Amino acid sequence: MSANQDASALAREANKALRNSQNAMFSGKLEKAQTDLDAAAELIEQIQALDPTFGQLKGLESKYAKQKKDLDRRLPKTGAIKSSAFSSTSARVIGFSNHPLAAIVRFLSLRPSFKVISMAHRQLRSGSSSFAKGKT
Repeated sequence: MSANQDASALAREANKALRNSQNAMFSGKLEKAQTDLDAAAELIEQIQALDPTFGQLKGLESKYAKQKKDLDRRLPKTGAIKSSAFSSTSARVIGFSNHPLAAIVRFLSLRPSFKVISMAHRQLRSGSSSFAKGKT
């Protein structure tokens, strides 16, 4: 086998590993996706060592970089900074906040407007509301 045939065989294996990584990522199997991506990186390095001018090398490197970027976005981040950012985001999603004015703003947004209050007051005074007539 020549160097070009070896590089072609390695390129097929690298493409297969990249496809497997992408399929695993979309299936939610992030650890398997990372394993397949690491295998693709090793194959690409072998191709570089075997034939740095191989025609498919740039395309494989590009696919690898895109897949790595996509997978990095989906993988959970760790560390103190990332954890605190996640916890504050989670708190905002469920309605809590570290900001003291958030509770006041939330309270004011739940209160009926002055127009609604005065209209209800007028209806109660005039007796024209269904509540005042005993119809509930």
